[in-house]
Amino acid sequence: MNILKICFGKTLFFRRMELKLNQKKVAEKCCLSPRQYIDLENGKRLPSFGSLINMIINVGIDLNLFIEEIIKADYIVEDYVGK
Repeated sequence: MNILKICFGKTLFFRRMELKLNQKKVAEKCCLSPRQYIDLENGKRLPSFGSLINMIINVGIDLNLFIEEIIKADYIVEDYVGK
């Protein structure tokens, strides 16, 4: 699995826990199917740009937390160029 997918999934999970919502409710707020949301939270995929914007606006996903997660995971940009 890709570090970015895993870190984004953790960011989603922690935000959902803060909001005290289930996956289905967050999926609805983000205009996603429950399956799409679950795949995102489980680190199986990254959101499209439009879905990311919906998440930022509708559930308050904080990209700074995502960035903190990828820094903690020792993400190196050069490792992912062209992949």
